[in-house]
Amino acid sequence: MSRDDNWQWCSEFSESPDLLAGILEFCRLIHHPLERRPVSILGVCNTVLRINEKLGPTNDLPGPDDRLLAAAKFLAENAKTLEKINERYGPRRDLAATTALHGVLTHSPIYSLMYFVFDAKPKAFMRLQQVLFAALTELQDPYADIKVSDLNSYSLGIRRITETKVGQQWLESLDHHDLNSLEEIYKAIVASAAHEDSQEGAELEEESEQAKAETGPPHPNESETEETLEVSLKRTLKLIKTLTGRYVIRRTGRGRLSPRRLSRISQGIHGVSGIGELSGYELLVFGDKDDETEPPHIASLFELPNNADLIELEQLGVEHAEIRAPFEFIYADYQEQPAYAQAFNAKLKATGAIKAIERQNQYLPLSTQLLTSSDLNDLKSIIFSVGKQDKLLALLLLIMLFTSSDVERARTIEIFDAPPDFVIPEEALGFDLRSSSWILRGYGPEFATELNLRAETKSRSSVPQNHFLPEPNAEIAKHLRKLFDQGKTMPFKGRKQLPRKIRTLLQENGDRITSTRLSRYLLLKAAGKIEPTTASYIFSQYLPASSARTFYLTPRDSWLAGLYLELRVELLAELGVAAHQPTERLQSISETTFGGRYCPKTGELKKAYAELTKRTLEIKKQFEEGESPSTEWHNIYTAHCVITQGLLTGIRSVRGPFISIDQIDPATGITVFRDKDGEDQFHTRIAPVHPLATRVATFYRNHRTNQLARYLLQSPQHACELLERNENVPEVFLLNSKGKWLQVGPSSLSNMIGQIWAWPLNSNRKFLRTRLIEKGLEPYLIDVLLGHHSRGEAFWDSHSTSTFTESSEAIIESLDIIIEELGLVALEGAM
Repeated sequence: MSRDDNWQWCSEFSESPDLLAGILEFCRLIHHPLERRPVSILGVCNTVLRINEKLGPTNDLPGPDDRLLAAAKFLAENAKTLEKINERYGPRRDLAATTALHGVLTHSPIYSLMYFVFDAKPKAFMRLQQVLFAALTELQDPYADIKVSDLNSYSLGIRRITETKVGQQWLESLDHHDLNSLEEIYKAIVASAAHEDSQEGAELEEESEQAKAETGPPHPNESETEETLEVSLKRTLKLIKTLTGRYVIRRTGRGRLSPRRLSRISQGIHGVSGIGELSGYELLVFGDKDDETEPPHIASLFELPNNADLIELEQLGVEHAEIRAPFEFIYADYQEQPAYAQAFNAKLKATGAIKAIERQNQYLPLSTQLLTSSDLNDLKSIIFSVGKQDKLLALLLLIMLFTSSDVERARTIEIFDAPPDFVIPEEALGFDLRSSSWILRGYGPEFATELNLRAETKSRSSVPQNHFLPEPNAEIAKHLRKLFDQGKTMPFKGRKQLPRKIRTLLQENGDRITSTRLSRYLLLKAAGKIEPTTASYIFSQYLPASSARTFYLTPRDSWLAGLYLELRVELLAELGVAAHQPTERLQSISETTFGGRYCPKTGELKKAYAELTKRTLEIKKQFEEGESPSTEWHNIYTAHCVITQGLLTGIRSVRGPFISIDQIDPATGITVFRDKDGEDQFHTRIAPVHPLATRVATFYRNHRTNQLARYLLQSPQHACELLERNENVPEVFLLNSKGKWLQVGPSSLSNMIGQIWAWPLNSNRKFLRTRLIEKGLEPYLIDVLLGHHSRGEAFWDSHSTSTFTESSEAIIESLDIIIEELGLVALEGAM
């Protein structure tokens, strides 16, 4: 080993080469910079041994691996020799960590965190240290998404927490949590960080930017010592998100995303695969490789945004996948033909593909991909016949049919005697004998934006959790119980020929029943009977046209289980098989939710809206009595109108967060507006307007007129400047203290009402979609209200069977329920 000046400490071990080898091995395993002296290394060894002794490993929290444990034991056994060589290698617990670890504290945060001993609540703190063992294990996988920087950030975050009084109090509070898994640690950190994230109301955007320009960035030392608990907690999350399978955004520059690993599973589960740093591939039409008469897979290529607007859009609550720029790509085989013939044929193929997309998105019950009653009877005969020779093969066919799983997912099934204490992988399947339920991983979109901790704690949970579907056929549960008792908890493990056997078996019985049609039967049935997004959530499977809506639906597990039970009872009736409705098990399913982020909990939303209304009325009274400036009154009233109307219209806030009275036809109650699009008006929307939303628009127009008149009297110079460019002033706007108008946007509203309103602006759409669909409003009516249309789905499309007139009345009636539930009101302006 060559040594330069940085390796002079190694010469201390010239007479103890074995001890040096042990130190080097230990340092390599925990990513200590080998060129720096491993000061207090015995303190780190003692921590490793202490954790191994006092904490048992859990499913996803392993202890130190054998090599690390062996190295630690070797050094501990030679502690006396090591301290004789140099006392700095000892634990040195009488010194502050900054002194004991001088020289390596900032360069090796993993090493530093393993040195710490927190005596107040040692078990909880050791659990946080144990996370590093899980990370070090994960790093050995060449395909793992984890980075060494994630470990460094985590270690630095926890270390910073120990250095403050409030951080130490938080560590002591962990004693109230059961931190027996990464998931529980994640939830504890998220809840604590959100609690701390109660920012004071700040000046509006322009003044904030001006202040930054005047004062400059904080001094590095100042920012380090004043780091809040919430910031320190956030430092820890990237590592735990990665370890728990959550998607982590990794920026290589502002607004840029690092490439995602291509994955067959990603395409199969989510319908999407990344094909580059800022582009991807999404399925639009399902094909069937076993049936050449079916259309082939049709896909679109898309680009992710790459601009500074991403920061504002993330505050709005918009994921990158919602604003990607799609462009359709139709591949046609080249043929030796004249150019005009090639162009003509290519156009025909492109037109045919578009028609296929439009038909696919309708999910009509008579789809050619759906098995008929006759097909189901034939399938029943096949399963009964094959069951006499190979019961496991017959069971696999039933699993594929009942869970809408392809053969690859169906044969991963694992049988449990009780619900597992870990979240099963996306591509896996389980069965819980205790509740007689299928187990899938809860479905949801892949998130690319950083988590808003405070909003998440006041919203329905969107973390990965297990999803349970009750099995109404008692014979299935009995058969699986028998396999479990025989020790066959994974009955299809190792049987790699099963896909070929099933394909051959079905082909021998005609060309109508294919493996694809079999595995998609209940999925497509649910899409036609209910709607595609809900079907995706029931079966944890991607459906074309459902991907955008998944960001706006956060369903309860019990609700999905009830829908599944209805589908299964109907299927068993068609097959002539007895079924029982385990309603008691529906009640036992927890109110777990998963899916889109930031769907407000109804109670939290009602409480926040009441607080906003109360605050608005207080400032109104103060203004009318001359105790509050007109600017403060105008801004809070604007915020109240924007929030109220948004909860009735589901307006996106990308371009403009408010519908003016000029955009509403008073005779029909219909509005035409643009809330997302660019100059091509691609996202212009037509929607019914609730009378309360119209009243809000009327009141705001009166307020706006009065406010400008007051402003002219109070500040003529600023008012003249404002009125001179009045055609550029939007319908709703905010005013800063200098009299300049500001666009109403996520940042400006957050600065003003952030203490009251925790959610991004776009959460109004998430709440409306989730709540209205659970209230029983037809999904296509929700699409009319929110503008969630894929090609071929809109009410004006040639394939659509809905009409706008019939839709309006049902939408208004459902919004009446939302108004009563939340206590929405239209407030008049000041006199």
